[in-house]
Amino acid sequence: MFTLAMRGVDLRCAARVATLAVCYLAAARLSLVLAIPPGYASAVRIVQEALDSVAAHAHARTVRMLLDVAEGKTLLSIRDDGIGFAAADGEKRHAKGALVRMRETAEAARGRLHVESRPRYDTAIAVQVPA
Repeated sequence: MFTLAMRGVDLRCAARVATLAVCYLAAARLSLVLAIPPGYASAVRIVQEALDSVAAHAHARTVRMLLDVAEGKTLLSIRDDGIGFAAADGEKRHAKGALVRMRETAEAARGRLHVESRPRYDTAIAVQVPA
């Protein structure tokens, strides 16, 4: 299932995010629920990294994403129902992996990335960057 809710959305951004999602969904047989207002390049890159990681490693059936702009900040939340991992070890073991690239992308946009995960449970990524 693929749901895209567009409330006051910049259609070019929505089209980019939807295109990325559809490509990864087809390969991983995932179900995606996505709601986005106007977005930014850093958010699109982080979504791409996150979906790539979910498709390659999570064994998830559903990914939920929310992209919102509030109080001068872009907030991105990504959660999957996959197998999770030890978040404390995630970046150490994969020094050039998706988590590091997502963190670098967020920091380059003067933002921050927070990851919550543990083995056998879902993974949640929260990103905050200036709007």
